[in-house]
Amino acid sequence: MGDKINILFLVNKFDIGGVQKVNVQMINLIDKDKFNVHILYVKDGIMKQEIIDQRIVFIKLGDKLELKSFVNIKYLFKILRYIKVNNIDIIHTIDPILYFIGATASHFTKIKHIRSQPNFIRKYEKLNAKTLKILPFEKWTNKYITFNNSTKMDLNLAGVPLEKIQTIHSYAKIDELNNVTNLSDIRQEINIAQDTKIICSIGRLVEGKGLETFIKMIPFIIKDYKNVIFLIVGDGPLKEELIKMCEEYGIEKSVYFLGFRTDIPNIVKQITLGVYVTADSAGMIDIPWGHKVLISRQSDIMKEYILDGETGILVNSDKPEDYANIVIRLLQSPEYINVMELKTKEFYSNKFDGNKNMKIFQDLVIKLINNK
Repeated sequence: MGDKINILFLVNKFDIGGVQKVNVQMINLIDKDKFNVHILYVKDGIMKQEIIDQRIVFIKLGDKLELKSFVNIKYLFKILRYIKVNNIDIIHTIDPILYFIGATASHFTKIKHIRSQPNFIRKYEKLNAKTLKILPFEKWTNKYITFNNSTKMDLNLAGVPLEKIQTIHSYAKIDELNNVTNLSDIRQEINIAQDTKIICSIGRLVEGKGLETFIKMIPFIIKDYKNVIFLIVGDGPLKEELIKMCEEYGIEKSVYFLGFRTDIPNIVKQITLGVYVTADSAGMIDIPWGHKVLISRQSDIMKEYILDGETGILVNSDKPEDYANIVIRLLQSPEYINVMELKTKEFYSNKFDGNKNMKIFQDLVIKLINNK
């Protein structure tokens, strides 16, 4: 073990989702020559197979995680025991319930705790916002990490001092996303012509992702632009409802539901552009990471991921026809798309390189541990 830092990741589950993706990216990227990585987790999932380093220690805590459950007390005692036996130096949490458990464990074992905050805290984690003020979890957390400055300010408004918050934008490996060589032809897979334009939506098929607006814009587009199809990549509880919605609008022949995919970089390489229609959170960042143009809802959070008119388009509207008009305008201006793709490549290489950002995280951990 030597002088390596023992870091413990508390993970709820390894199924599909933004939080799960961040956990996997961090675990894969962290320098194993400097850190011994321990993972205590609750539920298995398909993304667990993406962690292949044999030096990583996996221990299953249990099978469920609920807010009001005596099981959480059992988990806490398991974690306390694990910390002492394995000389853990620092805990990282991102899941809301494991945040409470992890902060408590760090307090009683006198080790450091880092909490990654994925969403607007007052909108998505009202309980967290309340507990920050009336319970000691904020005091028992040494550092908060946000993935954008909007969430940083929101977390500060919820009661966390600014000096305890650091923004690290991404842990995605830019080289992996953009050095895809063995392309599997998506047009051949779905049996469309090679010159067909592709408009894409990527993400879980759940409420709040703007998928209904995405579908509603399609009739406006295909009325004026014929050589285009639409991909919906992802799975979730809304799938059947969205398929039925396409049938009701008479656009089912133009929309392809690809389900869950493990070859997202391959798909992004071949699309024309993406559309993400919500102001509530960041989403579909895989598209600009792959140097493709993304059209999204105007919001403080998306302004950090899209330079309006330069790397993509931000729309100050919720109307499907407004998104359709922009899509049509871009489809009719391939030169403009090419210019934006080049600017997107430069922007993301400078700001969102996971290798660079992981070094920031590692330096933060080392500093916390040295400041005992």
